Amino acid sequence: MAWAAKVGRHLKSKHGVSIEVLTPIAGNPSRVAWAAHYDNLGAFETAMETLMADPGYLKILGEAEDLFLAGATHDEIWRTA
Repeated sequence: MAWAAKVGRHLKSKHGVSIEVLTPIAGNPSRVAWAAHYDNLGAFETAMETLMADPGYLKILGEAEDLFLAGATHDEIWRTA
């Protein structure tokens, strides 16, 4: 969980993105999720392009190679109803 929180702190301090780090209270306790809110898909796309160009973010991601199983991660985009 420390690594997941580190990702959140980096996004907030370097990119101004408020992100929630979430863990389940039932089911597999080894899962983690991040949730962020954007005004629209264009803002999300811009944020992702910026993150992928951020060497600090990429370095933090590299620190977690041993924490994830290949093919076991997935991304979702949700909208507010």
